[in-house]
Amino acid sequence: MFKFIAAATLAMTLFSGPHVFAKKVPTLEDQARAIVKDFSAHLKSNLIAAMKEGGPVNAVKVCNLIAAPLTNQSSEKSGWKVARTSLKLRNLANSADAFEQKVLRMFEARKAAGADLAKLEYFETITQKGKKT
Repeated sequence: MFKFIAAATLAMTLFSGPHVFAKKVPTLEDQARAIVKDFSAHLKSNLIAAMKEGGPVNAVKVCNLIAAPLTNQSSEKSGWKVARTSLKLRNLANSADAFEQKVLRMFEARKAAGADLAKLEYFETITQKGKKT
């Protein structure tokens, strides 16, 4: 009985199509989400620890010290350019370019319209200096 079940299972697996063995290739969007999730988790854990040690003032100080190295680490680890920016900057080195400003303004409009902030994301492939990015 066991041999029949094993043989039947093997036959169904082998002949049920290539999708059984196909590994899902992450889309660019999946990759971006994973990178952001990883970066955010590292930054958040550092900020929580800093808050426990010295409150909000300490957290801002720690964020100032570790955010740039964390973005660099994320960039090196992923092969993507990872950066932080905002329409309300504390550090001019993090200034948004024209494309980023357009997207940030769009986020602000969506936020004002009541969008779920946890679900705000935007993807677009553009050509910069002759390269798709």
